[in-house]
Amino acid sequence: RHGCLSDQGYPEWIDALIISHPQIAVSIIKREIESEWTATVRSRSNFLPHYGATGQIILQPLQKILIERICGSEAGNLIALDRGVDILRNLTLDGIQRKKLISVARKRFAHHQKKHKEDYALHYLAALLLLNLDEAVEVLTSWLGAAPADSRQLRAERTLGMLFERRNPLLVGVLERASVATLEKLLHLAYRHIRPEDDAVHNGTYSPDARDHAENARNELRTTLIKCPGAGAYRAM
Repeated sequence: RHGCLSDQGYPEWIDALIISHPQIAVSIIKREIESEWTATVRSRSNFLPHYGATGQIILQPLQKILIERICGSEAGNLIALDRGVDILRNLTLDGIQRKKLISVARKRFAHHQKKHKEDYALHYLAALLLLNLDEAVEVLTSWLGAAPADSRQLRAERTLGMLFERRNPLLVGVLERASVATLEKLLHLAYRHIRPEDDAVHNGTYSPDARDHAENARNELRTTLIKCPGAGAYRAM
């Protein structure tokens, strides 16, 4: 309880305490996770950011709690949902858990798309791409094509920039695990919507906008495919 209430970040001793006294510690951590996930306004959050840090190892009892929490209800605010997407990268999932998370992400993505809540929809699209990149590429294609004609370009720029730009992507490390066929689909999609002849030209210092981020994302996809070894990648390029 002290570690949860102290607001000093994630206490380095908590994992050892969970291992030695799980019957006491796990239930307290569960309540903290629920509190951070369901908060309706941005507030103190030390545990979700820790579990979502790149390469973070999460103890199995906590993995189960995090999966149940993510599947159990919608995040109370967008920051918590952002942490939830990060956490997905660090979970060791069996087939049943993966299918359940994909099902939940699909339903919430469809709901937010219908309600025109693009920020939430984009995060669940990112979750689908993390959980099954090959299949979710079709969802991404439909998402970009479903936008009204007058806002389709803006959606494409914002989506591709948020998902794939190297400096601050929703999807960290996912491209390195992608098949050549999937990278080829993504690159076709990027060039279809972010055409090089329409690229912004800057002179001197500038603040990058959605178009610049989308161009960087397209270039990141191209670079990833170029780095893939083998004849398949050569033919794709």
